[in-house]
Amino acid sequence: MILFKLFISIFLITNLVAQDQVALEEYKIELIIFKNVNINTTETFDNLLILPKENVLSFYEPELLINTTDLFPKNNDSFFTKMFKNLRPSFTKNNTDEDIKKIIPNPGYWFRKNTNLEKLKKLNSKLSSNTNYKVLNSYSWIQNIENKEISKYLFEKNTENKYGYYLKFYKSRFLHVDLKAYLGIAKPVDNKIITDSHIKSYENEILSRKTEQKTDEKPILDLNLKNEFTQVITLPIEESYGNQLYNDINIFIDEQKRVFDGEIHYFDHPYFGIVISIEKI
Repeated sequence: MILFKLFISIFLITNLVAQDQVALEEYKIELIIFKNVNINTTETFDNLLILPKENVLSFYEPELLINTTDLFPKNNDSFFTKMFKNLRPSFTKNNTDEDIKKIIPNPGYWFRKNTNLEKLKKLNSKLSSNTNYKVLNSYSWIQNIENKEISKYLFEKNTENKYGYYLKFYKSRFLHVDLKAYLGIAKPVDNKIITDSHIKSYENEILSRKTEQKTDEKPILDLNLKNEFTQVITLPIEESYGNQLYNDINIFIDEQKRVFDGEIHYFDHPYFGIVISIEKI
């Protein structure tokens, strides 16, 4: 009995550690959403999509800061400031192959849209040049993947091309994806966007881990000049619906599936399709 309890305790501790590591692993996601131009179906769609009413993530657009020293340069630099202007601190510890493999995640770059496609680049070109399809959007981003109990949907809506989706990756025993995508302009849902707090929590987690680690790394030089930064305020884009009314969404994809690292997955509907690539960094 004692051995059984000991085994259960070890299993639970190991599982918690594994889940914690999962949350800090980074994945590159690539996505293409396209519409079929020539609809060849007599199927009617009577069911309506039920949108999640919960906290969601959105694509991250951090505050933009400008280095005022570079923007408004002064001509009173001394000989020494000019001499050491481009120097950066170096460290006494030599990097080994093992150190290079240990890439520290950077939550500040999670959920930022990027037009650079790698795995889906050729497919995107073929769809764009095929008159049977209209590519509504294509991009990539980096994110972490949490366990099923705490993972959140990534929410995206595009009023210009009239589509939207809720996309969630999560890990239970295996990696899974949950996609709710639609064509049209859905009625607003009371979703609280928590991207900033999500990213900040993982930044704090990584910083706390780094401070706990003992290191003998000491910078040889500390020559960074003190710079002043000013915030660039970007006004939010006002969404214009024109004469377009909100829709009860009946053209949608609502699918969950198990996925594997390095795979490409296609989600199909007679009116549109979504291709998603997932790859661990």
